[in-house]
Amino acid sequence: MASSFDMSFEICDLTRWKVQLPLDQEIQVDDEIDLGQLLKTLWRGRGLVIAIGFTLGALGGLYGSLIPDRFVAQTRVLFQSSGLKELFRIDTSQRPRFNTRLPLRDEYLDINAQALIAMGEDVVRDVIDDLALQTDTRMHLPTSAMAVGLAMVRRTADTSSEKALSDDRLVQVLNQTIRVTPMTESTILLIEANTASASLSADLANAFAQKYINHQVEAGVREAVRAIAVVDEAMEAAKQEMAQTQVALREHIVANAASISDEAGDPGIAELAADFVSVSALARALTIQRSQLETQIAVKDFNAIGAALQLVGNEDLESELRAQLFSVVNKQRSQTTSRLEDNPESRELKEQLDKIAGELTSLAGERLAQLVEQVGRMEELQALLQGQLELAFYAADLSPEVTGDLFVLQSQSTSARETFLELAELSRTLKLEARTQVPSSRIISRASIPVEASGRGPEFFMIVGAALGFLLSSGLVIVNDRMRGSVQGARSLQRFLGVQRLSVIRKLPDATSIMNLVTENPSSPYAESLRRIGREVMTNFALRDREGEASGQGMVLVLTSSVPNEGKSTTALGLAALNAMGGQSICLVDLALRDSGLSSLLGLQPNTSLNEYLRGIEGDPVEKTLAQLDTRSPLTVIGGSQLIGVDVQIPQVRERVRRLLDGLRARFDLIIVDTSPLLSASEALTITQLGDVSLFIVKENFAPRSAVHVAWQELLLAQSPHQPIVALSFVEKRSISHNYAHRVYGQIANAPRE
Repeated sequence: MASSFDMSFEICDLTRWKVQLPLDQEIQVDDEIDLGQLLKTLWRGRGLVIAIGFTLGALGGLYGSLIPDRFVAQTRVLFQSSGLKELFRIDTSQRPRFNTRLPLRDEYLDINAQALIAMGEDVVRDVIDDLALQTDTRMHLPTSAMAVGLAMVRRTADTSSEKALSDDRLVQVLNQTIRVTPMTESTILLIEANTASASLSADLANAFAQKYINHQVEAGVREAVRAIAVVDEAMEAAKQEMAQTQVALREHIVANAASISDEAGDPGIAELAADFVSVSALARALTIQRSQLETQIAVKDFNAIGAALQLVGNEDLESELRAQLFSVVNKQRSQTTSRLEDNPESRELKEQLDKIAGELTSLAGERLAQLVEQVGRMEELQALLQGQLELAFYAADLSPEVTGDLFVLQSQSTSARETFLELAELSRTLKLEARTQVPSSRIISRASIPVEASGRGPEFFMIVGAALGFLLSSGLVIVNDRMRGSVQGARSLQRFLGVQRLSVIRKLPDATSIMNLVTENPSSPYAESLRRIGREVMTNFALRDREGEASGQGMVLVLTSSVPNEGKSTTALGLAALNAMGGQSICLVDLALRDSGLSSLLGLQPNTSLNEYLRGIEGDPVEKTLAQLDTRSPLTVIGGSQLIGVDVQIPQVRERVRRLLDGLRARFDLIIVDTSPLLSASEALTITQLGDVSLFIVKENFAPRSAVHVAWQELLLAQSPHQPIVALSFVEKRSISHNYAHRVYGQIANAPRE
């Protein structure tokens, strides 16, 4: 057969070497990460990366355009302690917007508690009531992209289905809207409001600041009131102690007045003591009358008032006559009252009785004032007499025992009195402070209505979305490549398969003749790559020959791959043409029984004689088939065709294939067999076992690594103990996606033939 076939190939790469692994060792998937291969992987998946990146960027821009503007208003409050301690109860369930980035010193620790107080529930609810937020339409503005979309559908800015928000809902919203932050290393509280309304943000920030100060004033008042209660309680105890010491001193003086007078030889001391006792008794009696009269006036007990007035004598009032008058008036009043119940129309009589009752009350008041004055005079006289007695005792020459007892009692009385007076003064001061409480903190910077929104624009979300899209898609491309990716580069294939060395065949150029690239340019890099493959084949075959597995006849080279379209037929044709030019007799056999790619590539008609031979049709023995071959031509091609129902693994069919190959060995120097892919047809593995040397073709960036791994494992087991030769085909100088290489290969396969 003439060897005028139009074919052309590209430049090939040099052969690479690596230490061979033991054949029985399990082949591991290469997990080494190479930066160059990683970039190549991303470059091959650039379409997906760009598509996802721009899609998420567009979605981010859309999301950013839908997010409503947020306006931030800030109010600064200078905190100053009032000097009194207030025990504030902070609900632990509240989560105020409070943060501190740096630890504060001791003098600033109180500012942390103030930040919690400013976001307390009492302050929040006062702000709600003060601004009437329940019905404020600004609280219904959309606050999210979803709310904006809903508002656009409803064609209204009000996104709430409720006309008035509940207090609990408002508290929840304000806890998310208001942020109170103590400024680091200072006593300034920063109150920040972030809402969808500029005016609402300013109103909320100022309202929270003012309500916080108001609550601080109220807290000061509560502190003062509690302090007053504590002081008054202590003052009452001091008063009782003072009274007890004075009574003890007085009783000691009275009890020892006679003996002291005799010891001192001064009878005036006994007389002063007697006067003191009389005045003290009169003062106590007047005090009791005053207290009783105050109680009776308070309850308007006219009978008791009349009786009290009868006991005073006729010093200031004509007590006896007036008492009788009061008795009569009281009796008339009682009778009139009962009559009024029977006759409600007697208003004149009622007015007269009320007038008399008023006069009686006035007289009782006058008497009460007199009693108060008398009690005061008696107390002054009592104090004067007590002082004179004490002076008389000190002036007298008394024994040390008597003087010591008197000094101790007097010191106790004086100390108790001073304590009482101090507590009384403190109580007066606290009461004044409670009535005149002023805020200790103040607003140093009020919030104004913000002019510009503080939120990030659509550009930010577009950039973030695009960045996330690029990262996500890059991760997907890398993960997909690691899990399901194809072989990338000769080094990766060497590590993946664990081979000693492999040959690299560059991708075919856009040409219409495969043979021309070899016949017209035999020194081309592509031809050199085929020569390197031929050298590897001859070396492998020579080893087998020395081991006695070959008989010195022609060599059978079987080409296979893991999946279709990896370049078996093209490589087989190139090897056949190159070796035919060297003067060897070459036979190219198409034994791809499922899909005759080589015959289609050469434009040959289906070879029915080969079908009949493999089917075992009688009258067409193998000798007749072989006798028809033209062995004088440097290159002889045995075309094939699709064989359905032929199983090479059946002993009879396997024997026919073996006899065919043995017959070809006797007639040709090199028999190149093109078979089906290992994972596509089961007979391919059997045919490789019948050949002398196997060439495993792997197309770069094409078949998944898992498929290559499975096919290589099967081929290793079938060829044991000899390892097949590996060739990496269709490698570009600048690796592109396998789709591009496949497209170029398709163009070459479909090109017109000469």
